[in-house]
Amino acid sequence: MSIDVHPSAGLPRLEADDHEHVGRLVGSLHAFVRLTERVRLTRVLRLVALALLNILDVITTAIILGDGGVELNPILAPVVHMIWIPVLAKGSVIALVWVLVMRCSVRSRSASVMLTGIVTLYAGVVAFNVVGILAR
Repeated sequence: MSIDVHPSAGLPRLEADDHEHVGRLVGSLHAFVRLTERVRLTRVLRLVALALLNILDVITTAIILGDGGVELNPILAPVVHMIWIPVLAKGSVIALVWVLVMRCSVRSRSASVMLTGIVTLYAGVVAFNVVGILAR
């Protein structure tokens, strides 16, 4: 690829065979942009699912506590009756996870795997709470 660049020349002139090379480069760039958009959308959807599952966790836990049940999470058990503390803690953790996940490289599989694991964990917590509610 030969490019004639001179400060007064403006845009470089491409030779006829350079167009194919530029076309391949643009195609690669488009493929990377599509990958980036797909990964980011998937991560955002998982983060939204995590936030919704945390909200459901708070609601189902409140129902269980209202029926005389107990908080099984040893970290939240001492403060669960002050609803704003668990809500603030969960919101802070979600915000931190959001920032960390969105800062990870698009090619980082570990961010996607860990996020999927956290979502699965919270889905299990909510399912456990729902089973507990239905069993009463």
